[in-house]
Amino acid sequence: MKTQIKQLLYGILATSCFGLSCTSSTWAAEEYHWPPKDGEPIVTLVGPVYETGSETKAPLFKALEEAMAAIVENQQTHLPGFYQQRIAGTNHQLFRPGYSNEEEWGSIKSLSSKAEDYDTERMAGILESSENRKPGLEMAIRMQPISNQNPASVTLEGYRFVLQPGGKGQAEWFTQVVKLTGREAGEEFRNALVWLLAKPFGKQKSFVLENVEVPVWEGKNTAGFLRFADTNFTADANPIRKETVKACVQTRFCPEIKIGGDEFALISNIADAQAICRMFERVVIDENTLLRLSLNKKGRTLLDRGNGAAWHSGGQTGYFKEHYNHQEFIQAETGVVWCKLAKQEASPTFVEHPPKYLIDQTGLSLSVYRMFVTGKYWLFGKSMVVESLGQYSERTNIRKFWILDNALASDVQEMAVVSSSAFDFGYVPYNIRFRGLVGSSSSGDTKVTSTSFYGIWKNYGIGMTNMSYKTKSSSNNEYEMINSTIDFSYTYGEVLTATVGVGNVTSGSGTIIMSSSGLKYSTDSVSGKSIFVILGIELNDYEGLFGFTFNTSKYSAFQSQNSILQTDSIDESYSISGGQFMLGVGFIF
Repeated sequence: MKTQIKQLLYGILATSCFGLSCTSSTWAAEEYHWPPKDGEPIVTLVGPVYETGSETKAPLFKALEEAMAAIVENQQTHLPGFYQQRIAGTNHQLFRPGYSNEEEWGSIKSLSSKAEDYDTERMAGILESSENRKPGLEMAIRMQPISNQNPASVTLEGYRFVLQPGGKGQAEWFTQVVKLTGREAGEEFRNALVWLLAKPFGKQKSFVLENVEVPVWEGKNTAGFLRFADTNFTADANPIRKETVKACVQTRFCPEIKIGGDEFALISNIADAQAICRMFERVVIDENTLLRLSLNKKGRTLLDRGNGAAWHSGGQTGYFKEHYNHQEFIQAETGVVWCKLAKQEASPTFVEHPPKYLIDQTGLSLSVYRMFVTGKYWLFGKSMVVESLGQYSERTNIRKFWILDNALASDVQEMAVVSSSAFDFGYVPYNIRFRGLVGSSSSGDTKVTSTSFYGIWKNYGIGMTNMSYKTKSSSNNEYEMINSTIDFSYTYGEVLTATVGVGNVTSGSGTIIMSSSGLKYSTDSVSGKSIFVILGIELNDYEGLFGFTFNTSKYSAFQSQNSILQTDSIDESYSISGGQFMLGVGFIF
């Protein structure tokens, strides 16, 4: 009833939109799939189909017809639980000569002398052209003629068809062998029909990976490019779903298989993975297809919805992980099953990287492939100075280097061969920096300026900051304070640096001029502290600097000496606190 109401609404919408401009976003019909995912379609079984009257006289014809009727009448008994939840109901439509279904069957069979050559798009066009066919899933079944009244097996053939609410369809021709020796025919027919209802369409999906050259590891120590002949490759649209494997086992078309996972089936051995793919007349994907699926956005998403790992035809399950910008296969214990047609595709070629190939650059760390050297200091390109850190313990073909100077050299590029020459005399960097920064801010009658100078050796620095503060109060008293701090700092990083530090006021002076009397009070008693942060970026032998400093200072014991040499004093102290941004440059040696 629910589906009929939906179809009525679609019809009303189509009628009401005649001559008007309508959008489909509000009343969009669900898309149907085989097997159903959602949308609650009606499932119709057509048949048994027969091409000659003699086919109906075979005893097994009646058994097939009863199996179809049993599924429709007792779907809760025979259909898998997931299937029942996603459909609105089932119908059984008998095949009647002289009616449209006989004409459609004949048109499909005339497409080719061989069923495997049927054009699925033309097949769908024949079926979707009927005005009386309602949207939903439809399967027509015929038992191929037999000469033996007690055969060991029979073959079912027919079409599976999905008609979307919008009128477009998707069709597929099938054949299914049903083994009968020592088995009850009705039960085996029911199992075969249920399996055909639960079995996904076998159409392959074309995936695209734009880059035909993929950097990979072959084994632990050999790196290079895997070059594919084309950007396109094919595989099933999805890994095999857990519900599909359970239906295959339930209908005895698959052996008992231990299944894990939620959406996709997780399998723990290659034999089960191969058995599953054989049920779809497929093979397990090869390692190169798994590699490209893991790099394709859609394929990667589907793998991650499992456990990230998948079986490949080499008998291993695992996933690809990037290491030094190259993909490396990592083994796992379980994985999804992804199948493909057994057709041969052009095998990729592997080209190993040449010696002195810069395989990775991360910050100031370089990893160079097949550079077997003993010297300590090296010149890469024309100006980049590096220090050899030795061989990487996990990969014997990788040697690590650390950039000491000119990290932005344009003639040293990642994923390319680097020219190198040794320093015969060695290279000992001084690791010395000199910096200068200035800051200035004002607000109303208040103006603050500061200048800082630092010397840094390796990570540790010492410097001086001079601050000047001038302001005027609401009663027109004038205040002028200066101080000097000794600063200590620590610097992190090389090309991009961060410096943190603290300062302590060591000297200073302050004056207050009273507007009412004109007296001038002075002091050199000052105390205070500061903290600061400076960010820097290296540009060859220079640095660009941006910083922020926050300081507090207190001036006390102000005194004034009048014209007759009498001393006057102010008991109150004067405090300043605040922050300021600073800009500067540095020199590196």
